Amino acid sequence: MKKTINFNAFVHEFYSMGIDNHFSFEGLKALYNALIDFEKATGQEQELDVIMLCWTFSEYDSLEQYNLENNTDYKSIEVLKQDTWVIPINELIIDNGRFIAQDIKRGNKKCSGKKL
Repeated sequence: MKKTINFNAFVHEFYSMGIDNHFSFEGLKALYNALIDFEKATGQEQELDVIMLCWTFSEYDSLEQYNLENNTDYKSIEVLKQDTWVIPINELIIDNGRFIAQDIKRGNKKCSGKKL
């Protein structure tokens, strides 16, 4: 049995698990919309697991922050998109814009300040 949730319920799941600072409010909105779009495109319903989402995705203020935290040297968001799923937080994403990226490496990951 599956339950369809709206954006408010999606956000509530993060807060109820104590994961209220891993993503910004705008980041949660972008992530929610991307997951809904993914379900529509693939026809596959997804189970909501906020710990796994926290483990799998991170929010970044810039490409420079992404490179620093992941020890990479991507020159542009377009090149990063070739290696991982990049979700813009605003409609227009530029190389210095905020975005969420699916993590390529999962080692030493933290969720809401708690090591997983």
